[in-house]
Amino acid sequence: MASAAAIDGLEASISQANSSMDWMWLLLGGALVFFMHSGFALLVRSAPDVACRSAFIVAGESLHRPDRCGGCGVQEVGSVSVRNTQNILFKNVVSPTVSAVLFWSVGYSIAYGNGCDDSVSGFIGSSCYWFMADENIVTDTGYDGGWYAGWFFQWAFCATASTIVSGTVAERIVFKVYIIITIFLTGFIYPVVVHWGWSGDGWASGFAGDKRGAEVLLMGVGVVDFAGSGIVHMVGGVAAFVAAVFIGPRHGRFVKHYQLQGKWYAKTADQPLVEMSDYTWMEIVEDKDSPSGEIWKGAPAETIKQLDTLDLTTAEKRTKQNSFPQQSSTFATLGCMILWFGWYGFNCASTLGISGGYSGIAAKVAVTTTLAAAGGAITAGALTSMLEGLQDLSAMSNGILAGLVSITAPCSATEPWAALVIGCIGGVVYYMYFAVKLLGRLGVDDVVLAIPVHCFCGIWGVISVGIFASPHAMGVAYGSGGCGIIYSGHDGCTNAGDQLMAQLVFVGAIIGWVVATMSLLLFVTKLVLGQLTGFVETDGHKTPLAYTAAQQMEGMDRMKHGGMTGSENTTVYTPRETERLALSSPQKVGVEKSVRRTSVVGQRILPPADLGP
Repeated sequence: MASAAAIDGLEASISQANSSMDWMWLLLGGALVFFMHSGFALLVRSAPDVACRSAFIVAGESLHRPDRCGGCGVQEVGSVSVRNTQNILFKNVVSPTVSAVLFWSVGYSIAYGNGCDDSVSGFIGSSCYWFMADENIVTDTGYDGGWYAGWFFQWAFCATASTIVSGTVAERIVFKVYIIITIFLTGFIYPVVVHWGWSGDGWASGFAGDKRGAEVLLMGVGVVDFAGSGIVHMVGGVAAFVAAVFIGPRHGRFVKHYQLQGKWYAKTADQPLVEMSDYTWMEIVEDKDSPSGEIWKGAPAETIKQLDTLDLTTAEKRTKQNSFPQQSSTFATLGCMILWFGWYGFNCASTLGISGGYSGIAAKVAVTTTLAAAGGAITAGALTSMLEGLQDLSAMSNGILAGLVSITAPCSATEPWAALVIGCIGGVVYYMYFAVKLLGRLGVDDVVLAIPVHCFCGIWGVISVGIFASPHAMGVAYGSGGCGIIYSGHDGCTNAGDQLMAQLVFVGAIIGWVVATMSLLLFVTKLVLGQLTGFVETDGHKTPLAYTAAQQMEGMDRMKHGGMTGSENTTVYTPRETERLALSSPQKVGVEKSVRRTSVVGQRILPPADLGP
């Protein structure tokens, strides 16, 4: 009897030690995922090169020194400007704080509530664990640390999903609208998808068979989304896409040019000017030496009359995509590497435990995660070099993120060679027209390129499971016989297409759910906010969801945060001031405001020919 008691005691101690290790594993993983917010912040943090950004352009002569600032001009499109630096960092602080309260109060219950009244729903969780107050969490000897560790780990994921949206709609979204999006996304939209894919009751979950039998699994196999290519990244990316469509692009991001008598013209009010010109229309003169690739020239009075009567709906037109300044390559690269580091918590700790055989799975996940990141970087960098002739650091950095998002779903279900292939394809998905270039063609303004990386690569990551999942890896990680189509006919792989079909259904469900809920949310918000503010649409203010054109050009930092952290504008002088300017130090010369123009993208402005020098 004494021996039996001693054995029981030893087994209990081992079990407690294993549980403690598992809880610490989740806490460590959650901390790494939370640290990724530092990476997100650095990716959008602007740090201008003053020698470059204070360039003066006089009478068609650029006085900046390209050799001092790496070519000057504007850098990566996916960056946040200096005039909105504090604003975007403020939102990066708001996202985790708001999501913490919402996920604690209702979100976690919607995701994992499993039927307090014996009712089970495959669509949404029950009210169990609201405010983490369920009596099962408190035990006679203390606390069930698994509940708290689990909530902390899952909250870190929730906060990541909400942060994806903030970068996409930066520089123009009204702050109260952003708060509304964050509340509903973290408190309802995202947790519902978590319930579908990760709870033991979700209609698509690969874990549902553990509770209710294999016959309830979607397509007989259930969805595999190990760490959230779909559940986290797709949800955030699709939400960002819908928000970008409803809110519209930044003022001056996409400018329509109209053709008249063989020349191209644009409305001055559409251009990204801080100080508006006296000319209502401007001729667009192509100039590869200008920072923006063009010169603006005021249209003569007679031409303006013709343009004012021109039928713009039928006139030949084109759209210029202005690249807004600016991004520090140092901060962006450091941010990317921090995200890569944090991704090991994202993927490896998604084993949800480290004891037993889970440590081996976590170790393999670290390998597949690394290879996918490398593949994405190599592909994106090589494509940019071959097709654009550039050794582009930002393309490599975004390629890393594309590979990481792509491998997040299949990281435990694929072999290392397949992870490298998945990452390489992720780099292609990010670079090609399927993502970055497609957004430009659609007129969707994504400031930090979150949609290509998180939405498009997230879709690819979920689908890739149905192609590359190996029967052995699936058996070890999930205890199931699901497999990708490339293993069709191999031992242990039957009905290979079932896994791919399950993954495709899940992708469609996420897109449908997030598009529907986000569209309804933003439609109602736009309607209510418009009524409360008495909004009237004008050329400079298209929607109450965004700030006015003048406010956007001034920047949120001046409006909301006490001032800018630096300078980014390019001051432009008309030729009438040429003789009075000391070219060696133009900033010290007194210039009348009427002949000074300031642009955030660096265009030169010339007067119409009929005004003379």
